[in-house]
Amino acid sequence: MAPSNSVADRTSEQAPLEPARPVASLQSPALRALVAAVILNAAIAIWAVLAGDLSETAGRILASSFILTAAIVAVLANAIPWERRIVWPSPVVAIAAIGAAFVLVETLIWTSFDSTPVVKTFGSALTVAGAATLVDNVGLVPSSPRRQWLDRAHFGATVVAAVTIVIAIWAETDTAWMMRTIGVESIIVAALTLLVPIVARLDHLAPPPSPPGPRPSGG
Repeated sequence: MAPSNSVADRTSEQAPLEPARPVASLQSPALRALVAAVILNAAIAIWAVLAGDLSETAGRILASSFILTAAIVAVLANAIPWERRIVWPSPVVAIAAIGAAFVLVETLIWTSFDSTPVVKTFGSALTVAGAATLVDNVGLVPSSPRRQWLDRAHFGATVVAAVTIVIAIWAETDTAWMMRTIGVESIIVAALTLLVPIVARLDHLAPPPSPPGPRPSGG
């Protein structure tokens, strides 16, 4: 399904679209949580250095704290697209996938639960979170009707690459052709990710079209 605000609704000349209903801000609570997580990480690391040795429980606490910090940073990367409803509902997908990946990896850390389905689900959630976050942030680049094809190409290529990676995870396919397919798709996504802001900047620098001259009068 195509994103609701992917192309034509995002123009540099238009004022920001008003959301249909208020969307809660994520930046303030996420930043506060990030400050707390950084302080916690520093305290645990200092304690580990002074103690001279990390117990198994302390190591798990430190790993959990670092993972929590990474999850908060990932949520922050989607905060502005969330508030502006950019490429909606991609920010919702990204944040939900980040939350799922966080819960799964914490489960693996604290329970030592060696389950292949859990590991595969974690890898899939991480892939979806990364793809949706990329789409969200590229969507912040002002678009124009004549660049719709580029926005759509980036969105489609990112979705196809994410689906291919998830299929490879669950099918346990590590053949050369699958790895090459993922490599080619990743290169295409990277190239389109660079092209979107570059072409947007070129459009911004291009001189505006000159107004049409007066029409000749008849006779």
